[in-house]
Amino acid sequence: MKPKGGTLALASMLALGVPAASAQTFADDPRPAEDRWEALWQAKDAEALAALYATDAMRLPPHGSRTVGPEAIEAVFEEEFAAGLENLQLEATEIGHDGNLGRAVGDQSVEFPVEGEMMTGTGTSVVHHRKEEDGVWRIVIGTWNDAP
Repeated sequence: MKPKGGTLALASMLALGVPAASAQTFADDPRPAEDRWEALWQAKDAEALAALYATDAMRLPPHGSRTVGPEAIEAVFEEEFAAGLENLQLEATEIGHDGNLGRAVGDQSVEFPVEGEMMTGTGTSVVHHRKEEDGVWRIVIGTWNDAP
């Protein structure tokens, strides 16, 4: 059964994106930050995930409305977790930065229920980061697509 675009978009999350780095630069090893974002998602900790986003952050899903700000993003994570999303897998394929702006591009997969069956959705994501005044990289824009 092929999932409907809207369902996969919800399942795909942000941000499904690659996570914001802590006080390190993108030139340093970004894997610990990616692992932290993914671990928080697997733990379904919407509040801690939202803390990785800048105050003006936006999630731009392919088939949904824009979500702005950590509080709204936290609410969307809570909805996604309640909807049964599971087993998110992220793989960063490119991470880089220029000054205080960074980007992460990657592949993703996530499982989600459709009519009582678990489906797997895949796609790609682009996440933009900004190094904030406190030296922490935070997500400012997360968008993704659904693979055909």
